[in-house]
Amino acid sequence: MSIKFQKISPEEIKGIIDAMDPELRTSMGSDEAAKFLKISLSTLYGWVSYGYLEGTYRRRGKYLVFLTSRLVDKFYNGKDWSYPYPCKTKNI
Repeated sequence: MSIKFQKISPEEIKGIIDAMDPELRTSMGSDEAAKFLKISLSTLYGWVSYGYLEGTYRRRGKYLVFLTSRLVDKFYNGKDWSYPYPCKTKNI
């Protein structure tokens, strides 16, 4: 059973970002993004590898840098994700 949430408005997104630490308002690293979303770092990397957070980050070498406004918008307004995660590498 799926719960349908209403999308949050741009004003609500701005309010979330304004309430954050000034250092994180523009961009954040992987550990900061996981802490913000209240998930483990391995879950964050799983979501990235499955493409759930596509368009919210840039890869810089081995580092991921998340754009805060896009991350908040994608997390709260993006489409629902199924569980278990779809497998990209194997055809089941």
